[in-house]
Amino acid sequence: MKTRILLFPVVLVFFSINVSAQPDKGRNEPKPPSIEERLKMISDKVCKPLELSETQTEEVLAAFKDFFVEMDKVMRPGPKPDGENAGPVPGDGPDNHGGPGVFNKTKTEALEKIRNEKVKKAIPSELYQEYLKLEKTTRPEPPKGEKPPRTE
Repeated sequence: MKTRILLFPVVLVFFSINVSAQPDKGRNEPKPPSIEERLKMISDKVCKPLELSETQTEEVLAAFKDFFVEMDKVMRPGPKPDGENAGPVPGDGPDNHGGPGVFNKTKTEALEKIRNEKVKKAIPSELYQEYLKLEKTTRPEPPKGEKPPRTE
């Protein structure tokens, strides 16, 4: 009888630790900033330091808005409206890192190239190299514990 009385609290503690160790699915994932918030950041970190005119700023922000909309489509998990798979399948090739909101290097680079071409047309050529330096400061940091994607 004493053994049962002593074992019961031990078993109870074991099960309570086991239950509390389960991760909260989706609760701890931070939501990305809205497109408007990202555009404000681009305005503050890129357009203002480059001292662009109002027209140039509008063109740069339009290029970034198109980029953000397309990136959101690429990063959205699940099927796309046209039936094509939006998120890569985990382990499906060297560009994919698996999971929802997957970084797809090929699509990302293509979208960055389109955006940069639009920006290049909008700003003076002597500011383009400075723009590239400033643009790198706007990129989101990788999640804690993950290595950033390699760039070669």
